[in-house]
Formats: sequence, structure tokens, C-alpha cells
Amino acid sequence: MSRSDHVSGGGAGVAVAAVTALAGVALVVTAWFVVGSSHAVFPALVTCLWVGAAAFVGPGVGDSIPVHWTRVSSRELNWHRRLGVARFDRLLEWIGWNRVVRAMRGAAAPLDRSAVGDLQRHVRAAMAGHAMAAVVHLAVTVACLLAGSMVSAAVTAAAGAVLHGWPMLLQRSTLARIQRLRRTRSVHSSWHEENGP
Repeated sequence: MSRSDHVSGGGAGVAVAAVTALAGVALVVTAWFVVGSSHAVFPALVTCLWVGAAAFVGPGVGDSIPVHWTRVSSRELNWHRRLGVARFDRLLEWIGWNRVVRAMRGAAAPLDRSAVGDLQRHVRAAMAGHAMAAVVHLAVTVACLLAGSMVSAAVTAAAGAVLHGWPMLLQRSTLARIQRLRRTRSVHSSWHEENGP
């Protein structure tokens, strides 16, 4: 989700997100009627469209969502562990994708203390973009099931889970780490204010 550096929040970011989301949904609906849900290329079209659309939708949505939606509880983190989010992160590190993402946002490390605010905005944008794309994949999966296109439903669901479901959870895990870092820094600052350097 490198577009977070180029498309900031506010009205412009929300407008870009809305236009992109509408265009992405319209293209999926067009593909449904032109190509057909049972055609082998249909799930690939949905996936390709929303890998691209998520990058443009994420920043505007990420800047607009309420802060409490980005708070991650210890109960949710337990589910992250059960679902193998850390293993997914290690896989992305192994194949080099995490290094590409860090380079796109200009970070030297996965969690840079000197740029926590920028990192948090990037992570919120990535989370929002992946969440929107996951919702579209879920809706298309259900539509394919109702239409009797079982193979398309299975492929769309799998693509949505791997390309958007787990990445969204991974962004939430990163938000949890940022929360811990902010709490630690807050406690550290309070201690220094009370006790001196």
C-alpha cells in the first residue's frame, strides 16, 4: 500500500477511495456479466482488480476510520496466533515482500521508533485497503456460490484470504506492536518528567 505516501487523508483522500471503490465494484460487476462467474479467468480478474484498487482505497479509508477501530485487544492477538499471522509474516519476509514494502515507505526497519506516526498511517491505510478488498472477495465468493460457480467461489475465497485476509490481520498485529511501543514511550516519558533525566 505505497499510495499512502501520495494520497493523504481529508476530503481528497476519501474522494479517491470512494471513486476507486465504485470503479472496482463496477468492473467486477461488468466482468460478471461479460465474462461470466463460471469462467476460469473471472476469479483472476476480481483478484487483479482489487490488488490494484486496494492501494488507492486504503489511504482515504484508513485516514477516515475511527481510532477505536484500530485498537487491537489481547483477545484478538490470540486469534492472530491461532490463525498463523506470525508465520505468514515470516513467509513474506522470506520471499522478500516485506523488504519491498519497507523500501516503498522509506523505512529501514519493520518498526522504526523515530517515525511511529508515519508508520501508523501507512499500516492503517494498508489495513483498510486489504479489508475493503477482502469484503469484495467475500461478496463475490457468496455470489458465485449462489450462482452455482463452485470453482470460482473457491478460487476467489482462497485469493481473498491469502492476498487480503491474512495481510489485513498482519497490519492489525503491527498496529498492536505500535500500541505497545506508544505505551512504553508514554510510561518512559512520564517517569522522566517525574524523576528527571
